Formats: sequence, structure tokens, C-alpha cells
Amino acid sequence: MANENEKGSRKAIIIGINKYQSDPIIPELEGAENDAEEIRDMLIEFGNFEISNNHYLVGPDATRRNILTAVSDIFRKDDKYDLVTFYFSGHGIPDETTKDGYIAPYDYHPNDPIISGINMAELKKAIYNTKNISNTIIILDCCYAGIVTTDTSKSKMAPKPMTMMAPQDQENKKNLFAINIENMIESSESSARGQGKIIIASSEPNKVSREKNDCIHGKNNSPHSHGVFSYYLIEGLEGSAADSRTGIISIESLRKHIEDQMTKEGKQKPIYSIAEASNFDNIKIALSQGIFEARIKKLINEAEKLAAKPDIRTNLVAMFSLQDAAKKVKELISLKDDHPEIPRLQGLIDKSLEMYKTPTLNWLDSNIMVASERINEIRDNFYEGELPNLIYDLSFNKLVTLSDYYIKALLYITSHVRQNTKFESQDDPKLKVLTNQLRTVFDTERRTKAN
Repeated sequence: MANENEKGSRKAIIIGINKYQSDPIIPELEGAENDAEEIRDMLIEFGNFEISNNHYLVGPDATRRNILTAVSDIFRKDDKYDLVTFYFSGHGIPDETTKDGYIAPYDYHPNDPIISGINMAELKKAIYNTKNISNTIIILDCCYAGIVTTDTSKSKMAPKPMTMMAPQDQENKKNLFAINIENMIESSESSARGQGKIIIASSEPNKVSREKNDCIHGKNNSPHSHGVFSYYLIEGLEGSAADSRTGIISIESLRKHIEDQMTKEGKQKPIYSIAEASNFDNIKIALSQGIFEARIKKLINEAEKLAAKPDIRTNLVAMFSLQDAAKKVKELISLKDDHPEIPRLQGLIDKSLEMYKTPTLNWLDSNIMVASERINEIRDNFYEGELPNLIYDLSFNKLVTLSDYYIKALLYITSHVRQNTKFESQDDPKLKVLTNQLRTVFDTERRTKAN
């Protein structure tokens, strides 16, 4: 992928925690560290992300200090990055005293969320206030159903085990944390306009983020656990969310894959925020390498054939063929702008256009006395002004921006150049046919613009 995948321009912070220091007060998870490990591997292998050891934090390494240090390393320094991903899989918890939501680091303690937790609103603020990063993705797979906190405004008692809580109390606590995620998402939409900031969270209010056991996929063919949300995230990064033509996995295709799969299950629905909607689908997070390379190869082969297939008699390449070749090279540039074949293909197209110019301009000149008046009735000064200037300026860069109307007009003219047509008079039937063809082309253009 173009410049987005240059080494060092894409960073990630990956966090996963199964068992907490406060165990058994905080229930142990089974799949969070698997989530983190596999997502790290996917982003490195398929997304060309750089993830240093101190930005990959699992289990006891994922302390509050280490997580905040990792955030500071990237978001509070002047280094510039195209894309940064912050991923967390573990418990999320609400503080019923302050009504704030926290993600729980390894050393989190339910009695002290302000000191031991990481406030979600403050985390979002630290990430969103940076000016040195083009695009940021926050991905939260927070299994908050097992977290127990004490309402310290009412009681100083130690937290009770989850089984001791009434179902409604459990649901209220789950709602409070989910509402914090929702508030975080809603506020992000107005506070980060134009900055390319995205949040994807694992579940909506009133729903539980679940784990999926006995997962077998990709390189890990032994049964293991994942968060359901993260399982489909991994599945998408492995290629299920890839564009079938290009192999590109965009944030939008990844989000859609996760949402579609979770909707089919009907038990959990992810929620998300897009701070800059116009930029959303342009953010490419990974590649399905096989599909991508096959598309690159196909574009090169097709562009080469189209650009170097002249008519045997006149040595002219059909203008539509050249335009198709230019479009394929343009797509190649959009996929991998440093591919070594691009200059050669552009050179082939420019060479074919040069071969087209001289005979076409000579033909126009040879028929100017008879044809110019008739054809200028369609567009003033078209024959001796606009048309030769258009032909003279033809190049790869011009061709990729040229409208289909002009291409069709040049195609009609080229048919006469191939035959070396000599118009005998203004009433020549062949001239009448060409004039009517050009009039139809430009009348259609005018109607289209008017609508």
C-alpha cells in the first residue's frame, strides 16, 4: 500500500489482560491475552505496523504505569505517524461514585478506581489532542460483565463476589460502563472533527462482551479462547474483510465484517464513532497479501497490453485502450505508488500518445479548409483551436483526467485518421456523419452538466 505502510509510520499499542493482581475479586478472563497476541501478529505481518516490546503489554506487564507510559511515548511526543492503533482487551469498570468509566490495568483494584484505573475520558483526551498523527483508531474489547465495584458513596464494605449481586445490580453496573463508552463515542464525534479519529467498541449498552471458546483459525490450530469481538477482528485481519479485488482491508470493511458476523449471532453488537467520515474508508489497516499481489500483477499485465497494441496499418493505439491503460496505472499508483513498473507503463502510454499526435494533427490540417466550418458549428473554434490543443497536450497525466466525452470525440476522429479520409466538400456524407457524431457527444455532455 502506498506510503501508509512505510516502516515506522504506523504504530500500535496492544494490551491484553486475563488474570488481575486483585484476583479473585476480579474474575479471570480466558481470551484477552490471546486477543492481544494474535492482533499484534496480524498488524505486524499484514499491516506493517511497528510494535515495540514496551508497547505490547500483556498480563503483569500491563500495569497502569506501563500503559500510560506507552500512550505518552506516542501521543505526547513530536514524532509524526500516519496511523496509530490503540487496542485493549480486558475488563472495563464503572466508578459509581463519579459515574466515570475506566479500563482496568493489571494492577487495578476495585476499591480505588481513580488511582488504579485508567479513566476512559482522560485516555480519549490524551489520544485525541495530539497533532502529530494523521489517523488514530481506538479499539476496546472490554469484558466488563465480571467486574464488581463498591459504591463508596454508600458503603465502605469490600466488594462482594459477582455471584452475591442481584441480576439487576449487575445489569446497572454493566450499563454504567457501557454508557461511558457511548458518551466517549458521542463526544468524540464533535471534538475531533477533521482529525481522522475512530473508536470501535465491542458492545452497546445493556449487552455483555462475551468470550468464544474452542477457536481454531489461521496459524493457531489448537483450540483456544478469544473475545467474540476480537475473534471477528482477527478473522477480518486474516483476510475475511479484504476487498476481493485488491486485498486491502480498510477500517470500514473491517468494522462491517465484525458487525455483520456479530449481528448474525444476535447476542452482541459493536458500537463505533467516526470523527471524520470522509476519511473513514480511505484508512487502510492491513492487506491480504496474496490478493493484493495478484491485483498488482494483473494491473501491470493489462496496462501493458492496452498501451502497446497499435493498429497494424496505422500504428495507432485505440484511444479507449489508452484511457483504460491509464486508469489501470492510476489504480496501481493508488495501491503501491513506489512500484518500479509505474514509470515504464507511463512511458509506454506517453509513447503511444506521441505516435497518435503527429498523424492526427496532420489529418486535421489536411482537412481544415473543408471540415472546420461544419465542425465549428458544434463548438466555436473547436476544429482549429480546442481540438488540436487537446491532441498536442495529450499525456498520461492528461489522459487520466480527460472526460469520456472527449475520448469518444477523439475515437470518432481517429477512425477517419486510420482511413486517411479526405473530405471532398462540406456536403460530403462522411463529414456529415462525423459532424452528427460530434454533435451528439457534446449535446449529451451539456445535458449531463445541466442536470
